[in-house]
Amino acid sequence: MSLRLFGGGLDECSLGAPVSSCSLLKVMPDGLCRSIVEAWIPNRSRWLPLQLLLMADSPYLLAIALFTQNGKRAMPLGGRSLPKDVTQDERGVPAQLASELAFELLLRVWQRSDQGPVQREAAPGSLLLAELGMEHLPEDLPLLKAAWLTTGDSPAFRRGLLAITSRCWSVSVAKFEPIAFTALEVSASQAEG
Repeated sequence: MSLRLFGGGLDECSLGAPVSSCSLLKVMPDGLCRSIVEAWIPNRSRWLPLQLLLMADSPYLLAIALFTQNGKRAMPLGGRSLPKDVTQDERGVPAQLASELAFELLLRVWQRSDQGPVQREAAPGSLLLAELGMEHLPEDLPLLKAAWLTTGDSPAFRRGLLAITSRCWSVSVAKFEPIAFTALEVSASQAEG
């Protein structure tokens, strides 16, 4: 197996790291006449697939519901890539897309209520929207979900979610009012736990 390292190979790095910090590329043959290309990201202290880095230019908007049903915790998810030109409200919330995702997820939860009563697990924080990089979807998010399904520790889940997201909101609605997106902050989440 041969391994090649290149310096200064990226023009742009989207993982919150300056271009200069994405300076090493690693090319490894995969045994199938192709190569795997990874880039070293110092602020994450690990190698990430270049394909994932390129996809990370488009963050992912994720809707999350936390509830119990028949004595078991559930956390359905729904999401979409966030286009660069998405319309945002005055607070920076991609409100139209966020509303669509929340609506679709709540329809799924409502349909699931045929299997038994549904109860919000984290009161007002039971419906969340998070904007996160694609690099967190394959590893970090499943770990957070598994931990919450096992422990039910909602403050710890929110702290973990805030650690991997660029922005996060709780979603609520009052009678005769539009959907409200309330930004979650690390300090408020730490006070809960």
